[in-house]
Amino acid sequence: MQELLEIINRKGWNLYKLTESNKDSISLIVKDGKVNEINVHTTYIFLPLLTKDDSFEELETHFENLFERKKLAKFIGEKDKTFEIDVIYFDEEALFIYPKENSIGQYLKVPNPNVAQAVQSVISNYNTYFLDSVLDAINIIGSPPQKKSINHDLRWEIVRKDDSDLTTLYPIDANSFLYRGQRERYKNCFSSICRNMNITSYSLSELDINSQANFIVSQVKLLIFKETVKKLSQFKYFKEKKYYLDMDSLAQHYGLNTGFIDVTQSIVVATFFACGKFNSTNNTWEPVSEGEGVIYVYDIATSMLPYGRLKPIGLQPFPRPAEQWAWTCELNMTLDFDKLPNVQKFIFKHNYQASKSVLSKVNNGIDLFPVDKLAEITKLISESNQLPINLVNETINYLSGVEFGINISAKELIIKEISKIYTLTDNIKLNGLDKLILDSDYEFGRILPNFEQSIRFGFRIVRTERE
Repeated sequence: MQELLEIINRKGWNLYKLTESNKDSISLIVKDGKVNEINVHTTYIFLPLLTKDDSFEELETHFENLFERKKLAKFIGEKDKTFEIDVIYFDEEALFIYPKENSIGQYLKVPNPNVAQAVQSVISNYNTYFLDSVLDAINIIGSPPQKKSINHDLRWEIVRKDDSDLTTLYPIDANSFLYRGQRERYKNCFSSICRNMNITSYSLSELDINSQANFIVSQVKLLIFKETVKKLSQFKYFKEKKYYLDMDSLAQHYGLNTGFIDVTQSIVVATFFACGKFNSTNNTWEPVSEGEGVIYVYDIATSMLPYGRLKPIGLQPFPRPAEQWAWTCELNMTLDFDKLPNVQKFIFKHNYQASKSVLSKVNNGIDLFPVDKLAEITKLISESNQLPINLVNETINYLSGVEFGINISAKELIIKEISKIYTLTDNIKLNGLDKLILDSDYEFGRILPNFEQSIRFGFRIVRTERE
């Protein structure tokens, strides 16, 4: 029966047990939590996969999808035998599927030896599609209707930032959909800062010491990144011109752990990341040939995230974000992007030739990763095994004073845990940083006339297309 639960989960559903005490209240059903094993002589209902399986509040975010858009679990048979499922019931011999309408005396019986195969083939998916190839996914997703900019150039508008004298440079005619590609579908799709943590609560103080220590390390590296960026000519130029430089989003985009995940306006970019694997030995991207990849499609029009959580990085003085049509999506610590109600999952089987075809569209990744000194600077920060003790102390002290933060009594334990991997020092030394800063300043001085022209005329040519 464990195999059956795994099939149901892959299709986007959890099973919840129906009992005499909860059968009249969906909130009580959810409060009891999803089932981890299937028992005979038991009745179950299908509900969407949730990050926290006993959270009625999270389930409520799915109600519009479930009811108004008629995404309830369905039995998919011949035309006259397709119906919404009310409940299912198991006994020793079979699975019984009861329809929502005219259910009295009506049901379908599936003998036990055929149950897993039947569920796989005749129970509908929730926001999930299984395909033979990434090319099938691209054909189904298609290109959403939108105004095409001249020669697919990225065009910009200058927007005044809320309650500020700063302006930000945002893309005009942004898509109705955003995309994210992964070469495999992981159990959870948390923000990057959570991926090396054991997330059991949205409160930092309730996490294990190792997770708290990892969170502190990520925050400290983010602070180092920001202080380093402030030394660059690009930052000084933006400050002088009063343009907004979103350093948190830049840190995410360049590979540091933050409260964001990366998304993109371009299906070409998303499919590249879904089909490519970076070979660090020879610094090349290679086609993936085995396993399953996933492309996420996020519907902005039905977004339930609070205002400001989803945003384009915009035109920046660094080359990579524009080439990748980059956006960021901010997630609360326990929020799983994979399980948001307005996110569709296109899961496909990897194939070497199909992956090779996808990578060739962006010159095997060269178009998406132009020469970029900020990428090298960020790599230095990410790989450093030194941390400034003053920033560690400041970060712990700050987080001890915020809601859902750290308990100050755990400070010594956290620092001890950090010290197992990192050297805590008064001054960290990043070998080669000074030269990278000089190289970055030189490169920016070289491209500055073209950058200013791109702002003046409202567009900048990039090598990849927005779909």
